[in-house]
Amino acid sequence: MKAHRNEIDGLRALAVLPVIFFHAGFESFNGGFIGVDIFFVISGYLITNLIINDLNKHSFVLSNFYERRVRRLLPALFFVMLSCVPIAWMFMLPSDLKYFGQSLVSVSTFSSNVFFWLKTGYFDSSAELNPLLHTWSLAVEEQYYIIFPLVLVLIWKRGYLFSGSIIFCALIVSLLLSNWGSDTFPNFNFYMLPTRAWEILTGALLAIILLKRNKIFNSKLVNQFFSLVGLGLIIFSFFIFDSATPFPSFKTLIPIFGTALIILTANKGTLAFKFLTLGPIVTMGLISYSAYLWHQPILAFARYRLVEELSLITVFALCSLSIVIAYASWKWLETPFRNPQIVSSKLILQLTMSLIVVLVSFGLYLHYTNGALKRTPPDYLATTFYKDLNKAPNRVGLYGKNCVTDLPELCTISSINENITLLIGDSHSADFSNNFYKFASQNNIGAFQLSMGGCSFMTSSFNKNKMCEKASLLLRNLIELKKVDRIIFITNQYKHLSYLPELEANKNIDYFVDTISAALKNNIQVIYFKPRPSFKLSVPRAALMQKLNNPIIVNTRYKNLLDSQIDSIKDENFIVFDQHEIIIDKLCDDNLHCNDGLFEARPFYSDTNHLSKYGAEYIFTKFNEVFN
Repeated sequence: MKAHRNEIDGLRALAVLPVIFFHAGFESFNGGFIGVDIFFVISGYLITNLIINDLNKHSFVLSNFYERRVRRLLPALFFVMLSCVPIAWMFMLPSDLKYFGQSLVSVSTFSSNVFFWLKTGYFDSSAELNPLLHTWSLAVEEQYYIIFPLVLVLIWKRGYLFSGSIIFCALIVSLLLSNWGSDTFPNFNFYMLPTRAWEILTGALLAIILLKRNKIFNSKLVNQFFSLVGLGLIIFSFFIFDSATPFPSFKTLIPIFGTALIILTANKGTLAFKFLTLGPIVTMGLISYSAYLWHQPILAFARYRLVEELSLITVFALCSLSIVIAYASWKWLETPFRNPQIVSSKLILQLTMSLIVVLVSFGLYLHYTNGALKRTPPDYLATTFYKDLNKAPNRVGLYGKNCVTDLPELCTISSINENITLLIGDSHSADFSNNFYKFASQNNIGAFQLSMGGCSFMTSSFNKNKMCEKASLLLRNLIELKKVDRIIFITNQYKHLSYLPELEANKNIDYFVDTISAALKNNIQVIYFKPRPSFKLSVPRAALMQKLNNPIIVNTRYKNLLDSQIDSIKDENFIVFDQHEIIIDKLCDDNLHCNDGLFEARPFYSDTNHLSKYGAEYIFTKFNEVFN
C-alpha cells in the first residue's frame, strides 16, 4: 500500500467546498453537489487499499475493519446529531420536529438514504431546511462497508485479475442501472446504493490497478497532462451541472473520470499535485468530514430561524463558522476517537450503542407524539397554535390512503350512487380532505377525490409529471361519459402560472377553461375555488420567530388574467367560491399586504400556501354556508 497521499487530502477539499457552497445557495456552484461523488471514489479507493493491504498480510479481521469505520465516522456524526436536538426542539414546528425525529432514527440505523428517498427530493425547496439531509451519502457508504469487505474477502482468494474483473463487471451493471434510473426512477436513483455503487467501485478498481504499479505512466509529461485534465473535468462539472441534470447517469462519468485521473496520475512534480498539496488545501481536506457534517445543520437551522432569505454576508459567515467548528471537531473529536490508546475498543462500543439507543428513542418519541405536539407555544401565540397546524390523518385525511396520491386513481369517499361529487386538484385540494368527508356525509352525496401534489390539471404540469397528464385525461373521460354530477376544483393555479411566459400562460388558461366548458356542456356542475393567497414567508415559522410583519403575497403575475377568464364564464351550473377574498378580508389590509397571516394568534396556514387544520375548517365552513 502506498504511503499517505497528501494529494488525496487536497482532493477531499476540492470535494467538500463545492458541496458547502451548493448548500449555501451560491448560483455559481449549482453543480457543487458532485463533491459527494468525488468522496465516493476516494472512499472506494482508500477502503479497498486498506482491505487489500491486510489481506496480503493475512491480517484482515472483519471486526477490526468495522471498528476503524466506527471510529472514523460515528463519534463526529453522533455529536452533530446530539447538537441538533436542542436547537430543533426550540425552533421547529411540530410537523418539522416529527420529521426531524424520523431522520434521527434513520441516520442512527444507517438508513437515512432510504428515508430521504421515500420522503423528499434532494433538490426540493424544503430540503434546505432539513439539518440531516446530507447524511444520505454516509448511509450509502455505511451500507457499502457492510457488503464490500465480505465480497472482497471471498473473491480475493481467486487472485488479482479475477477480483478486478468482478469489480469491473459490478461497476458496469451499477452504471447502466444508474443511467436508466436517472429517468425512470430518479429519486431512488439519486439516493440508493445500487445506483451509486459504481462510483465507489471506481475507487476500488483504481486501488487494484495501482496495486501492481505505483505509476500508470512513467512519463512526467503524460502524468502532467492527464492530471490537469482530471482537475479540469472536476472543475468543469461544478459549473455546468445543476439540479436539472439527470444524476447520477452517464454524465456523472465526467467528474468520476476526472477524479480517477487525479488518483492515477497526480504524482509528485505535476502541477495538480502541487496545487492539491498546498498547506491550506491539505488542512481543508483533513477537516473535510467534519466540515461536511456541520455545514448543513448550520445552514438549515439559520434558514429556519431567520425565515427570510439569507443575505450574502450571512451565508459567508455561516460557511466560515462551519469551517471553524469543523476544525475544532477534527482536532478534539475525530482525532482522539481514532486513537485506540485514548479511546479503547470497549469504550467506543459502549458509547456507540448507548448513543444509538438514545437517538433512536428520542426520534421515536418525536414521531409518536407528532413532534411533541403538546408543547406550549410562546406567550404571543394562541395556546392551540401547534394543534392548529396539525393535519392528523383519518380515513380520508391529508396523506390518507389513496386520497392524496401520485397515481391517477380516484379515492372513494362515499359510495352513494347519486349526486356524485368529485374533489379534484393539487395539494391545495388535499388541504380539504377531512372537510370534504364531512361535506359528503352531511349532504348525503356520492363522493370521490383525486388530489395529486403539484398537478395543476393544465398543460404546464404535464411535462414535469406524466401522471398528472394521465389524471387530466381521466378527468376529461369522466366528463365525457358523464360519470359525475359535480366537480369541486381546487388548485394553486396562480403559482403554477406565475413561472410561465405570457403566451404559455394563456394556453394553459385556455386548456383549463375548455375543461370547465366541457363539463358544463354535459350538465355537470362545476364549483371553482379561486386560488388562495401565497405568502413569501412561511406563516407559522414567521409567527413563531416573531418575523411576521407585513408578509408579502406572491405569485400574482397572472392573477387578473386568470380571474377575468373565469369571470367570463356565464352558466348557472358554474359557481365561483372566492376563498382568496375570504382570506384577504380576514387577514389582510389589501391584496398585496397582510397584517400577520394569523387570526386571533391562530395560524391560518401551515406554510406559505397550504392551510392549517384551523384555516381549512374555517374556509370550508364558509363554503358550506354558500353551498347550502
